[in-house]
Amino acid sequence: MSLEKISLTIRINKPPSEVFDYLKSIERRLKLNPSYKLVKFEKLSEGPIQEGTQYRITAETPQGIISYYGIVKELKDNERMVTEDTSGKLRITMELKPIPQGTLLSYTEEFELPPEILLKEEESNQSLFQSLLQFIFKTGGFCQDALLKKKEKLLQDLTHKAQLYLQRIKEDIEKN
Repeated sequence: MSLEKISLTIRINKPPSEVFDYLKSIERRLKLNPSYKLVKFEKLSEGPIQEGTQYRITAETPQGIISYYGIVKELKDNERMVTEDTSGKLRITMELKPIPQGTLLSYTEEFELPPEILLKEEESNQSLFQSLLQFIFKTGGFCQDALLKKKEKLLQDLTHKAQLYLQRIKEDIEKN
């Protein structure tokens, strides 16, 4: 399965050192994500946030409660932070670049888009047989255009939520 990618940038009116310190506050940052409500953040590694730090996230989404394990894959002071889930289905890269009067934060989210999201019907009051026939019909190439349109709409929604997330991070950093 191929990974999808969202890449955005935002200007923050604080120096890279302050932005980087904020980004290492993973729990605080995740509470701002509009895609879910953070239920619990558990740091599983001792000591400060560093390369190799592991954590567990439990969140509430419109589809229900999800839980996953994450790890800090890369950490370069005041320049770069990379986190990913331990299943390899999500990778977040945040790069900081000093600019006049602040920092340019580049945000890249790479993720697997499960096919069942695209195949899910809005109403699920069908029989199992009807659902199976519909799945075969869609995956057999008969509805590829509709699936591509649904995927594009979903990616637009995720991009919008990522923009909102970055704006919330910017506001939270700049208020201090």
